[in-house]
Amino acid sequence: MAEFKQIDPSQVDFSNGRLARKYARVRAWQATREEEIASEMQDGFRETTNTARPGDYIVENPDGERYVMSADDFQPRYRPTDQESVYEPASEPVRVVELKEDVRFEAPWGEEMRIRAGGFLISNSPDDIYGIQADEFAKTYTYVD
Repeated sequence: MAEFKQIDPSQVDFSNGRLARKYARVRAWQATREEEIASEMQDGFRETTNTARPGDYIVENPDGERYVMSADDFQPRYRPTDQESVYEPASEPVRVVELKEDVRFEAPWGEEMRIRAGGFLISNSPDDIYGIQADEFAKTYTYVD
């Protein structure tokens, strides 16, 4: 397997990054106990893990990738739909930078995240930068610029 280059996402220049907005609906539910959630792609590639604590949201993208969000982060970014446990994005556009090589870095929740070349770094704020694989990005985000 190729070596993933260690980076510091806070040093990435997002000023020329494109604006994108999440459009895909997600399934989400609140954790009732502490549990480890693996963000795993359909091909089995694991990009990261995170621990959900009671009250956190476990979010599932259309292809099954799961991740954890605190209630404080989830509630402004998603709104309920008329389907139980289905939410639609409600957040503002974000800056995204496409990656030219495989990278790894410390995610905002303190675990290592690995993103393959062609994937994206997404900046919600200087302290909230995470990655998404190319296939997931294409199925869940659209450019707005």
